[in-house]
Amino acid sequence: MSQPPTEETKLSPVAILDRVLGFIDAPWKAVVVVVLLIVVGGGYMIYQERARIADAVLIKVREGARFDDVTFINDAPRLLRDVHADLVMLVSINLTDNLLQDRLGITADGNRWVPSPAPQQALSAGSSMPILVRFLEKGVDCSDTSNFYNEDGHVMYQAGYVRVCLVSVPPILGVQVGGLIVAWKLALQPASEARAAVVIKAAALRYAVW
Repeated sequence: MSQPPTEETKLSPVAILDRVLGFIDAPWKAVVVVVLLIVVGGGYMIYQERARIADAVLIKVREGARFDDVTFINDAPRLLRDVHADLVMLVSINLTDNLLQDRLGITADGNRWVPSPAPQQALSAGSSMPILVRFLEKGVDCSDTSNFYNEDGHVMYQAGYVRVCLVSVPPILGVQVGGLIVAWKLALQPASEARAAVVIKAAALRYAVW
């Protein structure tokens, strides 16, 4: 007497092929099987190469990312008003070459101003590591300009700007063209600064295209 097929036998390639061939008793069913094979095979290939595909997409995005100066200029008066700030500024940041360059700044009275038009060191021996970590994590970091070691910090402090917040533009992992700096001549209360940080991060999303 023959033994009933085991689960292993039912799932063997031969058994599966027999079931598929038994199913194909009409032309439309053959088409369905072919489409399913293509979908399953394509899905498996995508799954196997998912890391490489993700890297390729991110590289393409990074290469195409750039500042949206027009949106920043149009948006600056509202951002200054919403967070009661005295200066908003876009800066180019290249951590690979350790370079920072002020790009475009607008003051509360509508004037264009940047601390320094020349490239400068983004990080120095005295730079704050927590600030760098929060920037890389796409968080908003707020600090006193008196604690800054680069040229921008010194010039801004001398110009009366005592407090600044910095966030990546855009604040998205894998995509970054620079940073958004918001500065005050009179520091906000902690609760007001926390609310301003939410507005600043949302604004940073608007100042880059990719």
